[in-house]
Amino acid sequence: MPQPEDDFLSRGELGEVLKQAAKVHGPNVIRSAELRPRFKHIPTDIFSLDMGLFGGIPEGVISLVYGWAGSGKTTLCGRVIGQAQRKYADKAAVFIDAEGTYQPEWGRKHGVDNSRMALVQPESGEQALDLARAMVKAEEVSVIVVDSLAALVPMKELDKSMEDLTVGEQGRLISRFCRVLQADLLGERKRGHRPAILWINQYRMKIGTMFGDPRTLPGGEAQHFAAAVKIEMKNKEVMGKTANGIQTVDYNEHAFKIAKNKIGTGIREGEFVMVRNPTNPLGPGFVDDARPVINWARTTGKITGGGSSWRVQGLDEKFSRLQDIADYFYSDLDFYAHFRDGLIRDYRVACGLQEEYLA
Repeated sequence: MPQPEDDFLSRGELGEVLKQAAKVHGPNVIRSAELRPRFKHIPTDIFSLDMGLFGGIPEGVISLVYGWAGSGKTTLCGRVIGQAQRKYADKAAVFIDAEGTYQPEWGRKHGVDNSRMALVQPESGEQALDLARAMVKAEEVSVIVVDSLAALVPMKELDKSMEDLTVGEQGRLISRFCRVLQADLLGERKRGHRPAILWINQYRMKIGTMFGDPRTLPGGEAQHFAAAVKIEMKNKEVMGKTANGIQTVDYNEHAFKIAKNKIGTGIREGEFVMVRNPTNPLGPGFVDDARPVINWARTTGKITGGGSSWRVQGLDEKFSRLQDIADYFYSDLDFYAHFRDGLIRDYRVACGLQEEYLA
């Protein structure tokens, strides 16, 4: 392990041990605890969630996205894949579709380039997780999504009759996967490869629970400890009509809770609106988050003024209404993205993290 001569840890017998360890195990196995790990992030392109996560889904660790059916879990992961492909043009994404329900068209609406994503539809839980481990070790992979842990079926369940009990088989499989995957990620981190891992899981109800939370996640408890980030998703569909008067889902009112974040402590809960109406000018899948961006910018002085005179930092023109600012943001999405990134970057610094998170 390369260390300066006057390094506190390089002295005497301990220094010799560290030098020998560096020769045998590599230079990055042992380091000074003063060297804080620097986590890069893949944005979700959802302002409130990216604020809470200090820039998006962290790379090189496991994130768990969970909730009830239809809460937006797969949609969120699709947005992460799209942003990962945008950030790393030379890298591929992997979607392990244990449920067999991936919709290419919906993924495309969230920025997914399906031609640059490997879709894995495994025949067993063991096959899915073996492939996931292999993909983690491929340096051309930037993000891996497993959809979902609940759908992973161990071979012992497949081989047995429906009359036979298979209690705990899935939990043992996922528990082992958690342990070996964390070791794989640490090994990849030492060579500078940090793929983001996203697991999806769905709530189930416990049997006979009279006290406490009746909800549980299939697959055992190991997933909770292995995940560095846990995001609970909720969704409420609001009905409306298309331009032709046909009833449809107008938009989704999503809510999220960051139940765990080992990268840092910040915003824990938030909401966002996602367009669903196919005749909406913004387009299905668009996250309408200009209002929270404007509100946050006002509190930080990036948007100033009052009444019928408002100014936005970085723009010369005046705006008579806050709605005019929102309209401008949506007419210039590049400026809007740059403006949002600046707000998130400032928040990261205020929370004691590194300034750059998109690099």
